[in-house]
Amino acid sequence: QTASGWVERAHDACRTPRTPERETMSTIVEDFADAFEDFGAKHGQISKQTLCKILHHLDSSWTKKRLEHLLDGFGCSQDINVDTYKFFDWIIHPQPSLVELPLKCRSERQRSQFLREQWEPFQEEVENLLQSTAARADAGFSLHEIMPSHLRLRALTDKCRSLTETWHGRANISYMYEMFMKMAERDGHSCYLFQDIPQQRSDDGFVRVLDGEVRIRLYSRPKAASHSKTSPLVGRMPQLAGESPIDNLQLPNLMRQKDALLVTVGRRIQQFFLWALRWKQRRILGKMFSMQSGRQDCAAVKARAQSMQEGDDSSVALNLLVEHGCLVESYGQVPQVIRTRADEFIAECLQRPEGELDEELADFLKHCQINPGRPYKADRVGHKLLLLKALRSPE
Repeated sequence: QTASGWVERAHDACRTPRTPERETMSTIVEDFADAFEDFGAKHGQISKQTLCKILHHLDSSWTKKRLEHLLDGFGCSQDINVDTYKFFDWIIHPQPSLVELPLKCRSERQRSQFLREQWEPFQEEVENLLQSTAARADAGFSLHEIMPSHLRLRALTDKCRSLTETWHGRANISYMYEMFMKMAERDGHSCYLFQDIPQQRSDDGFVRVLDGEVRIRLYSRPKAASHSKTSPLVGRMPQLAGESPIDNLQLPNLMRQKDALLVTVGRRIQQFFLWALRWKQRRILGKMFSMQSGRQDCAAVKARAQSMQEGDDSSVALNLLVEHGCLVESYGQVPQVIRTRADEFIAECLQRPEGELDEELADFLKHCQINPGRPYKADRVGHKLLLLKALRSPE
């Protein structure tokens, strides 16, 4: 194709109806194409320096900085040459989000107003969410209760996508990804915090290089077991599934009936136990501050609770008030010894006789628990048939 071919396409787009505005558009495109031919664009490629001369030849107000903004919107700000065919097509048929200049290319007043009224409040909301995540981790919440909900994260990601599209002309959720990584460091599964690892950033800030030797040493350290291997897993599912340390994005959702009871019913019983502890703590607080109303200071609660103990630490509810100075909020804050005894009691109460699975179904179940999301024997149809067979099984 030649520049005249693009002019012909532009004329077709402007042919009907032939308004003065379309006549002007046609003239501009003709001048633009002629300028490309005059400056010798070959094989559809032209250097950015030559493109700047062309634009300046057509309109003396075009500067190098203004061209950089234009090429950034086109998506080739880092390239040496520009594809003239795609560039013409982009100018004649721009994407809807690029019909207007991105907000970052507009006036200082508009940029400042956007940052002040929209971006900074969004940043504050995400920062508060990060702080609340760290606070739950520090308070000893159960590991699966530390992270924010999926709905909350998705809503913030959608908002980030909308705001960055307004600012850049295209969406970018790298800020939310960065904050999500900081939150995930607190969920109890990571061996380190990124801020504690020697690292370097690339010039554009999008790539982070970590010291691999330090990471290997941290991962090779023996982890403190959160519960005994012989103790039952009640109210939660195993998090380490898959073929690598990070392959736990999809948890297994196929299990034996007894395991499903431990996850679902066991979770309900744990929450009832937590509710009973909170009820006892409220009664204790009522006795401590019978003549006072409103929220009490944690230090004052701890001091009064400690004086009520008088060497008797048999009350779990009172002991938790001494430790935290407030009502218990998570089952994970209950002492490990108490949780182990409670989980063993729940598991014993939910015991039921188990039938035997046939060899194929047992192998299929094992595969789904170790490799969630991967088709059994690389056969998607066979995987679905076995899944239906498993759902029909009473076990």
